[in-house]
Amino acid sequence: SRQMKEQLKTLWKDTFGDPDAFVDLFFERVYEEENTWVYEKKGRIIAALHAIPYQMTYAGEIIPVSYICGVATLPEERGKGYMKQLMEEAHEGLRLRGDQLAVLLPASPGLFNYYSQLGYETTFYYESNHFYSETGDPHLSKQLYASGEVPEEKIIHFLYRQSLKREYCILHSREDISIVLTDLRMNGGDAWVTTNEKNEIDALAFVSPAGEHIPETYLIKEMVYISPIAGKKLLQSICMQYNITHIDIRYPAETKGIPFGMSRVVDLSLQRVKNNFTGFMSLMLE
Repeated sequence: SRQMKEQLKTLWKDTFGDPDAFVDLFFERVYEEENTWVYEKKGRIIAALHAIPYQMTYAGEIIPVSYICGVATLPEERGKGYMKQLMEEAHEGLRLRGDQLAVLLPASPGLFNYYSQLGYETTFYYESNHFYSETGDPHLSKQLYASGEVPEEKIIHFLYRQSLKREYCILHSREDISIVLTDLRMNGGDAWVTTNEKNEIDALAFVSPAGEHIPETYLIKEMVYISPIAGKKLLQSICMQYNITHIDIRYPAETKGIPFGMSRVVDLSLQRVKNNFTGFMSLMLE
């Protein structure tokens, strides 16, 4: 209902302090009532969470999972066990709808411990790297295209194809990538591509400003390419585009790197395959 949606929006804003534009985007294009669990007291929502359906590559299969986000409790109602109860209800609901895993990104380092008490394991890690621009070598850069200059379908298809090659990787739907691009552009970022002589994408990067406190620094949240040289040329071209000397890159850690996300089995039949994996999720609406 409209009233429920407005209450959920207020709870989200008060808890996370996200800009209105982001909250509006989430509630206009991502939010679905059937993906939302709420705890009510006297007709007032005091705690809520959203479980957004995704697909994920998992040891050679593609499995249904849910991304849990917007986990929020009113400040005066925290510490009373409401969220634990809500999470347990959600896990059972996800199992009944056929999901095999629940995944999430803790909003702060201290929350890894909280979620581990609810059965979550840290399974998504990342590493950070810096790319330094090699100015003066014209062969290292290429014609760069912003996401708006390329059919969105091409970007979605290229990212999906490359993601399928990763053993444990969250896959993004068309609508999801469209929302991610909208969010990126709202924040002064964009997705950039280079193409080969056949006009097919050979490298793709999602670039976002690193933060308002550090002007002129940018972060690559996700990058896929068909060869290391195509990747290097894309990075060089992005540095030239933004007139910067280096750029930070976040990429999946092959071994345990910086803790990023967690997962919990909701369908016990999944444990026969492999529970303790290290996987990759990027471009989630955090």
